[in-house]
Amino acid sequence: MINTSKKRKTKADSLHFPGYTLLEAPDWPEDVSYETPENNAEHSKSPEESPVSELEIQSEEANIKDHAETPRSALDVSYEFGDSGSAWRMMKLRKTFETARERGLPVDEVAMERYASLLQFDIAREEQRELDARIGEAGHVKVLKPTGFYAKERGIDIFEEEKSAKSKSEPVALVTESELTSMRIKAMRAKLRKLANWKELEAQYKNLETRFKTQQKEKEAEAESTDKIINEDDLTVEQMLKRERLQRGKDSFKESANLILKDRAFDDDLEAQDENSSKLASLSKDGQIKLKDYSVESVTEAARLSKVMDRCIYCVEGNQNSRLAVISEGYSTYLSLEPQPELTSYGAVITPFRHVKNTLHCEDEEEIEIRNFMRTLSRFYYEELKMGVLFYENAVSQLNHARIHAIPIPLKYDSSTILGFFKSGFLEESDEIEAQHKLVIETLRKSEALGSGEGMKALIAKEAPYFHVWVSLDGGLGHIVEDSQTWPRGDLFARRVIGGLLGVDKFQINAKTKQVYSGDHEAVEFQKLWSKYDWTKQLK
Repeated sequence: MINTSKKRKTKADSLHFPGYTLLEAPDWPEDVSYETPENNAEHSKSPEESPVSELEIQSEEANIKDHAETPRSALDVSYEFGDSGSAWRMMKLRKTFETARERGLPVDEVAMERYASLLQFDIAREEQRELDARIGEAGHVKVLKPTGFYAKERGIDIFEEEKSAKSKSEPVALVTESELTSMRIKAMRAKLRKLANWKELEAQYKNLETRFKTQQKEKEAEAESTDKIINEDDLTVEQMLKRERLQRGKDSFKESANLILKDRAFDDDLEAQDENSSKLASLSKDGQIKLKDYSVESVTEAARLSKVMDRCIYCVEGNQNSRLAVISEGYSTYLSLEPQPELTSYGAVITPFRHVKNTLHCEDEEEIEIRNFMRTLSRFYYEELKMGVLFYENAVSQLNHARIHAIPIPLKYDSSTILGFFKSGFLEESDEIEAQHKLVIETLRKSEALGSGEGMKALIAKEAPYFHVWVSLDGGLGHIVEDSQTWPRGDLFARRVIGGLLGVDKFQINAKTKQVYSGDHEAVEFQKLWSKYDWTKQLK
């Protein structure tokens, strides 16, 4: 997570991040660590040059560079605790603990999947310890480099690790799957838009693909060779752990795929197809299973689901028929505009390219980009329109394409007023006697208790149909919809609550909305104002 110490409080409210509804003055944290494309604080722009420079951006090029550089010793890392890449490293660490908890596995076992060694995992833990100390301990003296604190507790011989690190030659930069995917997306977009360099980008993609396939073959050959010659008595604890995990995985992956394909609901139920196709896709990733080994019927059903997704207007990736006005594109998400007529002008919509039914299904890269959009939109609304903002997600439909709406709100409405209106709305739409869940889920309060901004994930299951409103990046209020048949259609619930807050005419609230398409004057006008805030320009 990002380091949010040394915040100044506004006079009007106790909320600080852009994205909070009330911004009497733009009061962003002074020392928040964000990732930049260069992943290097020395080359990043100052905040005065552009609001874009403060964003945490996952840069494929930066990641490749980081992995390619071997430090002089195991503890002599190329970064400092709390620098521009800290947010990404802390998210990786947090995901490691979350995955271990969700899968019921030892943390060390999951760490071996995500880190080069347990020593690297311990270095990340040490950085988290240092960042916490900076916030909670008065007079704390900053530590910028790892000391081996946790590694020594574990009994790892630091000096042996250092000797080993020095003896290794500098590895050649590997092509990662995320880099390959990113290049494919760039080439596809260029071809669809008939850009002059599309053939060059396509050639670059094919070159990367060839290198990636070669690497995979070398890994497989090395694994087979290792299996044959290694002596069981010579295995280290880490090697034994990794070997056991891989062997167990070979059987479980195929068993999971067979169970999915034998499920009758997979053939007859679109919702089941949506869920299980995603599971199959995740299993097929990295070659864990090969879908070509399974029945023609399953492929037919996957094609039927694909048709449903083809009709989704928010699936713009590779869809030549899509006319949706796309204002900005990241690697994993994009920004479009709120349908017309709006309740307030210049509303926007943040959408992942992948067809996932809610943002709780989003991966790390998508989460980072969504938060980047939320940050820049809140600054955009304050500086250009002198407005605050609330964000909401309507994830009631099980075939929904996840998206977060950004609605500008006059500064006179503070967060407690806005949350009060939504709380009343949740209560009016629910039956308190028959409800199986809490009618009002306080995700912001939970995030404050956890100190992590993870309140929504902790309180709402990702398979549940829900509605959530943010008055800060850390959360707001949520509600699980138990009867989707009685819930207001489309975005009518949000329009009623926000319209009631702003005193909008009922005819406008209930009006049939239409999308904003490329070339519409709303899109042209928004683009002009948004241009200098567009953080995605750094990705190009």
